[in-house]
This record gives sequence, structure tokens and C-alpha cells, in this order.
Amino acid sequence: MRSKSNDIKPGSERVGALKLNKRLLSTYFILYFSFGQRTFNIGEALDTLTVFSSKKIAIKDVKRLWKMGFLEKMNKYSFKVLKPEEAFVKYLLKYMASRISKRMKSMGIESEVRAVENKLIVKLKKPLSFPSSQLITFERL
Repeated sequence: MRSKSNDIKPGSERVGALKLNKRLLSTYFILYFSFGQRTFNIGEALDTLTVFSSKKIAIKDVKRLWKMGFLEKMNKYSFKVLKPEEAFVKYLLKYMASRISKRMKSMGIESEVRAVENKLIVKLKKPLSFPSSQLITFERL
């Protein structure tokens, strides 16, 4: 049986289960250009998004955008849209952490990968000669 993407919590390592597609990206930009940085409730979002999709799809898209880190949940029914740069950095860091973790596992290297602020920290059991950068830091596990 296929697992439901609704079960994934924000910050989960299973980023691949929630894919950023054209509809979600369009929904994100509609919300961003409609509300900017101000807090909005789900009713306001539905009023704006029903021109683009059904209420059911709009609710699912808002929930998915929140789980992917593009929206910040203020309370049960209110959200705030993150700035595009902030949202994409957050999303891509999770993706990159997932990819590095899978790569280390496939190489048989015990590792721990975390996204902290705007940087990835990779802790390795055995020190290897991977170059560190401003984006990725390698440490001993």
C-alpha cells in the first residue's frame, strides 16, 4: 500500500515524498503575491485560490506548502508565506541533505546529515577528503 504524503511532518527527512510541481509552485506564488508577508487565514486563501483550483485541491495545496516549508503556520487556521529566497533555500537544503545522506549510505559510510540555518553539516564516522565549503561542513561523527 502506498504511504500518504499527508503523514509527513515538517522537517521530516522524507522530502522526496512531497514534490514541488507546477501547480504547487503556482499556488505558492499566487499566495505570495496576494498576501505578501502578512498573516492570512485559510478562508482568505480559499477565496484567492478557487479561481485557480477547487476548494479541496486548494486546501491540500496549502497543507502541502506548509509541510514543504513554503508557508509558516501561525495557528490552526492562519499561515504566513515565506519569502521566495527563504522558502527555496529551506526546501533545497532538505533535498540536498537527503541526497548526501543517501550517497554516503550507498558508499558504505556511516554519516549523519543535518540542515542548520543556511548550511549543511555532514558528520562522518571516518574522516574522508571531501572539501568543505560555505554551504557544506564535514565533521567527525
